[in-house]
Amino acid sequence: MEKEVERQLKDLEEKKELLPEVRGALEDGTTKFLRPLPGSARMYPETDLPLLHITKKMVDGVKKSLPKMKQELKSELEKEGVSQEMIKLLLQKKQAF
Repeated sequence: MEKEVERQLKDLEEKKELLPEVRGALEDGTTKFLRPLPGSARMYPETDLPLLHITKKMVDGVKKSLPKMKQELKSELEKEGVSQEMIKLLLQKKQAF
């Protein structure tokens, strides 16, 4: 912390403007600039990270791997002729997943 205080005091002595920023700690006790601290008008995306492009194919792949919702399972079990009491028990015990 002392080195960071020294850095900021030096910046003040040199009449540098102190801006809100995110800094990373280094092993020698100094810090390095990472990115500006976001202000109230900034609501992401992170400006220092590359954009992540999510394709429809990726979304569709994830949808296929998601478990079925309870209502879907209930409908399928009803179509198979399973009683309401048995459906309730299966869903409570998570046996139909």
